[in-house]
Amino acid sequence: MNIPWTALNYLIASCVAVTMAASIPHPTQAQLVALDLVSAVAIGSVALQVPLGIKFLPATLKAVAVLGASAIGFQAPSHVGPIVRAVFYTSLQQKMSAGPSATDRNTDACRPFASGKVTSAAFSPDGTRIVTASADGTARLWDARTGEPIGKTLRQDGPVRAATFDATGERVVTASDDKTARIWDARTGEPIGKTLHHDGPVWAATFDAKGERVVTASTDKTARIWDARTGEPIGRTLHHDGPVLAATFDANGERVITASEDKTARIWNARTGEPVGQPLQHNGSVTSAAFSPDGTRIVTASADGTARLWDPSGSTPAAMVLRHSAPLSAAAFSPDGRRVVTASLDGTARVWDLSGLTPGAIMLSLGGSVTSAAFSPDGTRIVTASADGTARLWDARTGAAISQPAAPGWASALSQCNPQKS
Repeated sequence: MNIPWTALNYLIASCVAVTMAASIPHPTQAQLVALDLVSAVAIGSVALQVPLGIKFLPATLKAVAVLGASAIGFQAPSHVGPIVRAVFYTSLQQKMSAGPSATDRNTDACRPFASGKVTSAAFSPDGTRIVTASADGTARLWDARTGEPIGKTLRQDGPVRAATFDATGERVVTASDDKTARIWDARTGEPIGKTLHHDGPVWAATFDAKGERVVTASTDKTARIWDARTGEPIGRTLHHDGPVLAATFDANGERVITASEDKTARIWNARTGEPVGQPLQHNGSVTSAAFSPDGTRIVTASADGTARLWDPSGSTPAAMVLRHSAPLSAAAFSPDGRRVVTASLDGTARVWDLSGLTPGAIMLSLGGSVTSAAFSPDGTRIVTASADGTARLWDARTGAAISQPAAPGWASALSQCNPQKS
């Protein structure tokens, strides 16, 4: 096959662009767009000048360009992987009648460009461990000081959307696209009790402060409260007009707040299942909602690019509006309630000081979509989860990335695809 020199020149330019972009730790959106444009030109040039029978050549060339950059020692930006996966693997799946083998899927889960984004990260109550959830179908525990994995990997039959500890740190609850939430022994990695079932993917699951109940949120448009010991449902089902993306208790376990794609967050009496106050309204899907530690305020995060602070009655409009340049995925209070951390698809997490009339912010720049952010129990650190497949630790006061000299492999990031077997 003869490929004209023009096409080859564009292809070489694409490879160079990918390699250069891959060497940038936190590429800007403009740099990523430029990379995509150069790659698109190369693909288009080759595609127009080769026989039509070669179906996969354009996608193959782009995949080779990006994978080649990775092979020579660079890690591609988080935005590039999904592009290659969408163009290359989707084309193959559409053209081939049989899907990849189990071996291929397992291997693919730890490739730089696989859909193994970390969907959530949370500290244990004593701050010594971190639990992460991933789209690769696992949740994992890590030593918060060294970044080393701890114990067995917790596996579900679909992407794990969230994972959190109970108040003792002895149990973990996970929420999965396999339509279940599961409770695990945090020391042994073994499942505990019954599996909690919904009629759709489960996007969130959290314990109450005493560890007696779990509340789950599902795309089946419901949130449900369960007995954490028996796995039996408690009380009424909490209904929204759209998928429910988050649910959590207040500090006393008396109320639950839910966040939904119906553009509202709603407060419920945790005992009776009755709604409390008015719905909290956004201009886009509400992706998370949480009470302040003292229960006097609520923070919501939305796809409309804002986080808002509310009176729990819902009768008073948001007193403060915290803005990002892209949809927000999460927002959480600090343990003292004086700060809020927000996570956004704009590639940043931000720490907001709420003490003034105009909240000031410290920006944590990750370069890839940030899927969650949470404070440590003492409020000195923040853990973020990202679509680039890592969880990262930050100094909550300065916004500086925390590195651990005692653990050379740490570099402030916990890779969900750690090669160590569990």
